[in-house]
Amino acid sequence: MVASIQFPNLPIIKCFDEIQRAMISKNVVIIAGDTGSGKSTQLPKFLFSIGRGHTKRIAHTQPRRVAVQTLASRIAREMGPDLCEVVGFHVRFLRKVSYRTRIKIVTDGLLLAEIKTDPLLNSYDTIIIDEVHERNLNIDLLLGFLKKILLKRNDLKVFITSATLNTKIFSEYFFEAPIIQIDGKTFPVSISYQPVNVDINKVSTNLSPLIFNQIIKCRKNDQGLKKHSRGILVFLPGERTILDVSRYLRRFDFEDLEVLPIYGRLSSNEQQKVMIPPKKGIQRVVLATNIAETSLTIPGIFWVIDSGLVRVNRYSAASRFNKLLVEFNSKASANQRAGRAGREGPGKCIRLFSENEFNERFEFSDPEILRTNLTYVILQFLFLNLGDINNFPFLAAPRKTQIKNGISELKDLGAIDSK
Repeated sequence: MVASIQFPNLPIIKCFDEIQRAMISKNVVIIAGDTGSGKSTQLPKFLFSIGRGHTKRIAHTQPRRVAVQTLASRIAREMGPDLCEVVGFHVRFLRKVSYRTRIKIVTDGLLLAEIKTDPLLNSYDTIIIDEVHERNLNIDLLLGFLKKILLKRNDLKVFITSATLNTKIFSEYFFEAPIIQIDGKTFPVSISYQPVNVDINKVSTNLSPLIFNQIIKCRKNDQGLKKHSRGILVFLPGERTILDVSRYLRRFDFEDLEVLPIYGRLSSNEQQKVMIPPKKGIQRVVLATNIAETSLTIPGIFWVIDSGLVRVNRYSAASRFNKLLVEFNSKASANQRAGRAGREGPGKCIRLFSENEFNERFEFSDPEILRTNLTYVILQFLFLNLGDINNFPFLAAPRKTQIKNGISELKDLGAIDSK
């Protein structure tokens, strides 16, 4: 190991020997670690310490740019002044990578784009695909591509990691890859169910007063304990709802309350504001989409208010358009949200739905590739020269009608020809 690298006391440390043995015997290792286990922050450091990334680089993907920047900063800080320059990151419109960079944190979309110029990803000897449970289009394409190049590159090591992961299907997909389960470091979170009646078609209007009432209850509880700094994280289904709730809360002009939004389209500078601890005596309310479910640990959160809703992109074959629909989230998503309250100490989660409703929900969210217009995917195949989409080794293969409709739509638009 590189002697100067220090590791904090996190659960993953106990699994380092097991991880090393697994990667010697197999090219792919599946790591399922609870929130707070240290898999995202410590795994690339450990791999670098045992010699990975020294001749080629280690790539570590995250679904969103705010997670990329936050993670890169954390790892660089923990590597110490002697090794901080080996950590770099790349997000859209911002690239902090030099010839010294050995650990490169990158969005999964940008790593996928590198295939155009580096078809076998020869720049890397190790690739970590994190937050795989999200199963967005880029992640599924990366998984299929990695499965293909693993047949051509014996030197490549791949790590598939997530907090909520159906490990069996990933293990079978990657040639019976070994599975390593890491116990988390999440503190206990008490969960209360407080169901409310929300018209799912008018969610922005209906949610604002309900969220306000829940925040007032949390503040009354905190006043009794004289702890105003305990933050409140509210999970909402989308940007529009966040802006509506934010405007509603600001009408009341609490001097000791700071309201911050965080969602995907927000600028990097605005997203980073939630990572800066609030001033003393100020209680923070963060209004977030599922961007805050994983990877991003917002400091000072004690309360989580979960609307139980998520905005999902679904393709309508009849209209040939994608629709952003508000739906109920999965059990895995709800559990991830609750875990955000237990990162720094014991916390509380208020679910605005009943326990019976929770028990009836799907275990995991369905992959994006099964519910979206495939025109983007087909164009990616053409751009990256990935061959026939019908022969691609998808983890969850799209329906033939989806592919046919995508090709037909691209022909109608004049984007592709008959060949």
